[in-house]
Amino acid sequence: MNESSRKASLRHRPRLAWALFFMLAASLNACGGGVTAVRVTSTIATSTRTITPRSTSTSTPTSAPLAASAVPTAGATLTPTAGPPDTPVTPTPSRAGSCRPPGGPVPTFSSTEPGGTIIEIFEPQILAYLNARGSADGLEAALRELTISEGGSTWRAKTTVLTMDVTGDTTPDVVMDLSFYEAGQYAEGGVFVFSCQEGQYVGGAVAWIAGQVLSGDDPDPGIRTAQDMNGNGVPEIVLSYIEIVGTHANFTRLFRVIEWDGEHFVDLIRSDSYNPHVATVQNGDGAVRDTDGDGILELVLTNGPGRGLGDGGPQRSRTDTWAWNGAAFSLDRWQYAPPNYRFQAIQDADDAAWSGDYDTALALFHQAIFDEQLMGWSRGQLWPDTMYAGSPTPAPDPDERARLSAYGHYRTMLLHLVRGDALAARAVYDTLQAVFPTGAVGSQYAELATVFWEEYSASKDLAAACAQAVHYAAAHPGEILTPLGSWFYGVDQRDYTPEDICLGEE
Repeated sequence: MNESSRKASLRHRPRLAWALFFMLAASLNACGGGVTAVRVTSTIATSTRTITPRSTSTSTPTSAPLAASAVPTAGATLTPTAGPPDTPVTPTPSRAGSCRPPGGPVPTFSSTEPGGTIIEIFEPQILAYLNARGSADGLEAALRELTISEGGSTWRAKTTVLTMDVTGDTTPDVVMDLSFYEAGQYAEGGVFVFSCQEGQYVGGAVAWIAGQVLSGDDPDPGIRTAQDMNGNGVPEIVLSYIEIVGTHANFTRLFRVIEWDGEHFVDLIRSDSYNPHVATVQNGDGAVRDTDGDGILELVLTNGPGRGLGDGGPQRSRTDTWAWNGAAFSLDRWQYAPPNYRFQAIQDADDAAWSGDYDTALALFHQAIFDEQLMGWSRGQLWPDTMYAGSPTPAPDPDERARLSAYGHYRTMLLHLVRGDALAARAVYDTLQAVFPTGAVGSQYAELATVFWEEYSASKDLAAACAQAVHYAAAHPGEILTPLGSWFYGVDQRDYTPEDICLGEE
């Protein structure tokens, strides 16, 4: 994503009403992590095309070491990282491997030791088990039998144990998570990597994990998969956790991708959230798969709609694809479900235009203007019938379609100019003036087009003409910006700024 696309993305983060609750609660929550909402685009209803940024990012810093994940050398104990995990996928099948011949009795696990964290209690016990057994055989089954009783609650163990090389030395490591949870409440534990060196297992915790638990069958928190996603020969460990469950059971699930760089386990996610090493999905989950057939795996997150908040406006699901850019996994492309409402088609068209996909943008503006199947909206629809003393929810605003049609014509005019088709742009401009004369609903966008067109006709300079349009929008926000934004469509919807109102050369 180039710098201008990234800035546009930040300007147009969907304003989820419950995101504020998440962020407030997160500041009090030991899990860490963050809520990220990224401006996303969509395709028209019959299209399978996905909007992509105009260029791929190459400026993202490479990897960032985790807080205290040292090299697993003999005698070293890896200390837990401050912060939880992230992402979903079917665990990679374990492959056989042993570090040393079994020797001595295999110790049993005890979950009754007083004090200490899950990592502090079990890290030495797991290491003793591996070195007595010589391998991870039976480890997962033994750990799953454990429980912890505290304050009248019983916390059950959840663990995944994989035997595979994640440090690039061709010797299988034991990669595992262990957490204790109470269904519907909370879980805490750690992710561990034990490496075989000189016939002895060494290592320990590489990440602390904790978070909310939706049910006993929920996969979080912990390892979701370990696969070589970026094609460098070293598997990445993908972790996930639920940061918090909020109002109306809305929840935020976060993902981390960590990899051994020869000296440390490092984070490979780069995001714009306050926790830059996580990828976030709202009310949803994710998977690791190759979405474009190039042999490099992506992290695909599917966001569900917000729940139970009438003032948020219409909700849609969204798919975010986090792809390897040569330095890190970053948000590469995004796609909403097809629009149901006319204003959603307008927003999808704007997303496509801002991302440089002008063909899709033009098709979506055309759909927004002419598609009779798209529904209208009114501000009164933000609240249910019960708010109107039993009367039906207000019907769509009769002026909305004209406003959106005028705006769509204005944006179509700009796109034709950016594509170098001045004759088509002039035809759309003339239509805009004829259909939306002064005083008619939507005429404010015809006036905006006039401000732009007069400067462009004089200077043939798109940037100068856009500057005039932006200045006009800044001077008339109630007429140009407010009808397109969250005041009318709901607090979960985007707001437009004066800078968004034009599209010049970049």
